Amino acid sequence: MSADPVRTSGRGLSRRSFLWSLGSVGIASTAAMIVASCSGTPTASPTTAPAAAAPTGAPSQPSASAPTAAPAAAPTAAAKPTTAPQAAAAPSSGTPTTIVFITTLSEPARVDGQKALIDKFQKAQSDVKVNFQVSNWNDAPAKFMAMVAANAPPDTSTGGNTWPLTYANQGAIRDADDTLAAIGGKDGFYPSELVAYQFKGKTWALPMYQTPDVLFYRKDWFEQKGIKVPDIDKDYSFTWDTYMQTATSLTGNGIYGVVEPCADIHGYKPLWGLMLSNNVSVLDKDNKLAYNNQGTIETYDFVAKLYKAAAPPGEPTYQASDSTTAIKSSKAAMTIWNTGLLRETKLDQPDLLSKLGVIGTPKKQTLGGFKGAVNFMLYKTKNVEAVNTFYQFVYKKENYIPLLLSYPELMLPSRPEAANAPEYLNSKELEPTKDQMAIAVKTLPNEYGLTLRYGPNPWGGDIEAKKILQNVLIDMLTNGTAAAAAVAKGEKALEDLMKS
Repeated sequence: MSADPVRTSGRGLSRRSFLWSLGSVGIASTAAMIVASCSGTPTASPTTAPAAAAPTGAPSQPSASAPTAAPAAAPTAAAKPTTAPQAAAAPSSGTPTTIVFITTLSEPARVDGQKALIDKFQKAQSDVKVNFQVSNWNDAPAKFMAMVAANAPPDTSTGGNTWPLTYANQGAIRDADDTLAAIGGKDGFYPSELVAYQFKGKTWALPMYQTPDVLFYRKDWFEQKGIKVPDIDKDYSFTWDTYMQTATSLTGNGIYGVVEPCADIHGYKPLWGLMLSNNVSVLDKDNKLAYNNQGTIETYDFVAKLYKAAAPPGEPTYQASDSTTAIKSSKAAMTIWNTGLLRETKLDQPDLLSKLGVIGTPKKQTLGGFKGAVNFMLYKTKNVEAVNTFYQFVYKKENYIPLLLSYPELMLPSRPEAANAPEYLNSKELEPTKDQMAIAVKTLPNEYGLTLRYGPNPWGGDIEAKKILQNVLIDMLTNGTAAAAAVAKGEKALEDLMKS
């Protein structure tokens, strides 16, 4: 392969190891193995992700998306809560009820934001006290399941967007429908946020925030070339054809039209977003494989042609650090990445920020894109009423928005009410990125986590960890494999994974 003038590193940013699977063993067995191994991670079906850019929950790298650990067991009838659903009224006066809330959002700014919310809650009422504890994405899954096994679970915690399926199938959490009703019902959330937590007729978590992918582009170069940017409200984004034309027209003189982290564990994200925009998925509504079809082949063929025409020669080996560095060092004009890149640029290269624009993921048949997400899970404790009181407070607009703004550009609203509120976009925290964020929030209804277009499933995390989607593209780029043959190989890899 020819020398790559863009690439700056041969490895991705460090990524936490994560618990992909708990579903194949019982809670008690899981806890026993945790204690025996003293590793902080259960030994049941361990599949940790390779090193790459850190997800949204990780403190060190703010531009990556939320964790996508996948449970291993297929959905089963969920265990019924140990406490019957109760009305959303506040606990009776007298001795305060203490609830335990454990967060995995351990960055100092996020911890401060959560503390500020809890302090405000404590001052607003005296019936519920919050015991706030901080964990991290590495240790939390094992810690939570050990607490459940010891019959001492937290009342609530944060979680990754595919955790609720595993925890529900283990009988560790209760459904969130009672609490959703207490805070105004499902209509208060984007349907695309709830779908990842809904199965067996119930909703198993409360959406906390989401981090969408958008198409970043260099506004100054577009202006120089006379390239018109689509109106987000009228056209949403470029069509695939105009995206290709734009990328190739910007390529030359040491500049590349597009760059993506093809070989990274996150390399599937632009692919997944473009698959969604072509109205194809990996799984259908019944969680059956729906990957090898003309729409998927068309998507891979388009992306391969795009990268060959307008990406750096090292694209098949690129990590997340390579693609974001190419943008920040003015070596590439466009990338599909999450809004955390705005935060990185704001902190590291503020002079570049005004030159970066965003628009939705390019469209083919429909609107779509990748997003990461974090939720609140509710455990089986006797404090249902107190937990409802807490979340009634959390999701009030005047409390929820400041929580999101404790880590702006990465924590975008799960609730349209907050996303559309003037006090959100006009906040001082978003002032440097207001123009970009005003567009990014308009993509939120159309974005879905990997394989979560129609609901949760047990395989998404392993598909991510094994890099199945991007390996198909890498095969095409490095070996010259035709799209149909490469997708057929990908289908076989998915079949093998789903059978294992």
